[in-house]
Amino acid sequence: MADVRIVLYAGLDGDSRLAVRLVRETIILLARNYGIDAHLDVTEVPVGDTEAKRHGLPLVKVNDEVVSQATIPSVSQLIDKVFEVLASSLELGPLRFPVFHVMEGTAESTA
Repeated sequence: MADVRIVLYAGLDGDSRLAVRLVRETIILLARNYGIDAHLDVTEVPVGDTEAKRHGLPLVKVNDEVVSQATIPSVSQLIDKVFEVLASSLELGPLRFPVFHVMEGTAESTA
């Protein structure tokens, strides 16, 4: 399966702290419920409560696609974006179904 990389730019405000916690919990859900291995990179920007929103923090991206900016994303937003990114990386056949290759008795996706 394709790699999922979540990047979060966070300030020193409460919303950013909550976003970091929510993204970490989403990564646990993705691994536990769907078997998806997601990696999180957190970059802290040294701005406080009054400046964070003006700078668009927290900013959350999944594989370089913005999920939310200046708001806390929901778990469903993050999971939907992860599945959207994974679906776009699959090789699709002429009928728009994923293409699988059979190797030594197991089916593996080309993604």
